[in-house]
Amino acid sequence: MFKQKIITIYISQIINHVLQISASIIVAKIAGPTVVGTVAFATAYVSSFSFIADLGLNTVHVKLISEGKDHKKLIGTYAALKMLLAVIFVVSFLIFLAVQRYYYGVYFESDDHEYVVLIAVLSAIIDSVIAVSLYTYIGKTESAKVELPVLMSSFISQVSRIAVVLLGFGAVSISLGNMASGLLLMMVYIYLLKGDNLGDLKGILLSYDAEIAKKYVKTAIPVVLLGFSTNLIEYIDKVILQFHTNSAQVGYYTAGFRFGFIIMLIGNSVSNLFMPAFSNAFNKGDYEYVNSVVYKFERFCFVFLMPFVVLFSVLAKPIILMLLGKEYAVSIDVMMIVNVTMFLRVIAQPYVSVINGMGNFKLSGFLYTASVALMVILLFVFSHPKLLNMGAVGVSISMLITYMVLNLLFKYFAKRSVSQLEYRLFFGFWIVGLLTYLVSYYVYDKYFSCDLIGMTTFGVLFLLVNFGGLKLFGVVNREDVDKIVSILNVFKLRDYIKGEFSKR
Repeated sequence: MFKQKIITIYISQIINHVLQISASIIVAKIAGPTVVGTVAFATAYVSSFSFIADLGLNTVHVKLISEGKDHKKLIGTYAALKMLLAVIFVVSFLIFLAVQRYYYGVYFESDDHEYVVLIAVLSAIIDSVIAVSLYTYIGKTESAKVELPVLMSSFISQVSRIAVVLLGFGAVSISLGNMASGLLLMMVYIYLLKGDNLGDLKGILLSYDAEIAKKYVKTAIPVVLLGFSTNLIEYIDKVILQFHTNSAQVGYYTAGFRFGFIIMLIGNSVSNLFMPAFSNAFNKGDYEYVNSVVYKFERFCFVFLMPFVVLFSVLAKPIILMLLGKEYAVSIDVMMIVNVTMFLRVIAQPYVSVINGMGNFKLSGFLYTASVALMVILLFVFSHPKLLNMGAVGVSISMLITYMVLNLLFKYFAKRSVSQLEYRLFFGFWIVGLLTYLVSYYVYDKYFSCDLIGMTTFGVLFLLVNFGGLKLFGVVNREDVDKIVSILNVFKLRDYIKGEFSKR
């Protein structure tokens, strides 16, 4: 069942990301990097403050739900606290905006930036309502209820983005379309909660329990630092890049990041499952289960995911030039760097989940905060006009170094927290991966064309040679093949999704 949960998330997120990339290509080619950068900056700018609408409650809710307590009271209490924090978030953000504009005299690049920022604030409020259902289902590891509504909402959002730019509208209209799809997702999740015999939104709020609220607040205090730091590490790159350069550079960065981010999909998948699963295992004292899952996942990443990291890095140039054009040439280096960065982020996820699953949010928050401090310094050095002034590429390098450090930190402290964990760095795979990239880049550049036929032919040959070599040297065995076949069993997947939605 755990395999079906992972593949449900991964397939859903692959489809979602393909939709996003397809829409982004059309938007980027028609609207240009400035419009893309405007929307990306506004979303990142508002999201940098969205930790106020959370303050650690999302993480705590997942942990408490995963422990199997009174779900109705937990959800009611969590919902009431989320609504209160949403109000505090809006007030705090508007005060900051007023101080920035009227006291410090710092204005946005255009009026469109201001409108899109305000729309992003409204979208953040909608996200707070969505979180009540979303994090409940994450805590219950009900992957189908997490992913399928999001996929439906994303499809509508991407269609609206395409329609907006084809009609000649810009960043403001794109943001309004995104907000509309968020409203739809909110209604779907309210419907799902109602179907779980929890009542409507009013009924859920009436389940508020003061004692449980105290537990949420008490448990969330050490998580606040974690929420704040993870929020910054997720969004501050685009914010600093905007203020150091312009919307076009943010657009180049966003385009390259969008293609490279596909590697991260598996990281998002497993983090939503590992944390509640590990929390449950730690409650039972089953440390060997944790070690086994971490090893299997990490090995899977190096054996089956790393080849795609290498392949996408080799093909970064033809992908960007063919799909976006020469105007986005800067995005080529961004995509190559982001591929490796996201892989580092993926293989760190189980170790982050180990520390969070043990409830050691204070340590996790400290590690993220130290990484954010390093990242901010690097961002200034690499992107500031008076320093290295490397724009989008400089920001990408900053993120790569940051996640390299973050990966090592979480591995080290996870091992210190759980002695049963084996400390593995997989040096051999890193060396083979680097050599494979260098040889493959040379071969592609010398013998293959930069068109669809050349890319496809090279990609197929690369994967055949790569996995054939792994099979020949015994790295991939029969058990691995059987597991992949089992994971991709569509009938088991169908039964899992059908069974999850029938529990209503």
